Amino acid sequence: MKKLVYLLASAIFLITACGPFQEAIQNAIAGTQTPQPQVSICPEGWSRLEGRGVELCLPGTWDGGSDERLEKTLARLRTMGAEGERMASQLEANRNTIIFWAFNTDVVGMNVLIANIPASGTVSQFMDSQCQLIPDHYKQIGGTAKCLETNVVPLGAFQEVGRLVIEEKISGYDLKAIQYTIPQGNTFWLVYFTTPSSQYSEFLPIFETAITTLNIDQK
Repeated sequence: MKKLVYLLASAIFLITACGPFQEAIQNAIAGTQTPQPQVSICPEGWSRLEGRGVELCLPGTWDGGSDERLEKTLARLRTMGAEGERMASQLEANRNTIIFWAFNTDVVGMNVLIANIPASGTVSQFMDSQCQLIPDHYKQIGGTAKCLETNVVPLGAFQEVGRLVIEEKISGYDLKAIQYTIPQGNTFWLVYFTTPSSQYSEFLPIFETAITTLNIDQK
């Protein structure tokens, strides 16, 4: 469980790193509407998990999607001393942004988190600024992080989706994450898949399949 909450916390730190970038280029709002993807059929043996306004297909060993899971993680963090309390505070500050969280019940430390933030600039600008801010941001909590690759790729109905791979070390855990940034109107939808570094290559195909099943409810 401890490793699980640290993985969730690593994604939260990425969200908080977005704030300075939004302020720096807030006058460069991206106003182009991106097409809404069609609801896809889950692969055999997978389940569709629902969060607040989003759905994502994941293998049957995954659980989550609801706010209830986040509440349990928050309670657990607060029992883990000063460091856990700091992480819990970060989570509390971003509760309105985090709309989905799920984890693999068979592999400790593997999760997916979905958030949305106001769009600022282009997807490429957003990722470049993240890569500049991330190292110093992680130093504040005694960790390290660096961007390994950034590119813009088509994804279903979306023609320009940011794809960012990040290497992280937090509280002694070696992690690797892939972040997808999906622009939709004046919103960036951020989808983070995080896993222990040693298992990243093994589970990357699952992450790349799961992201194609993302459905965003704009009601």
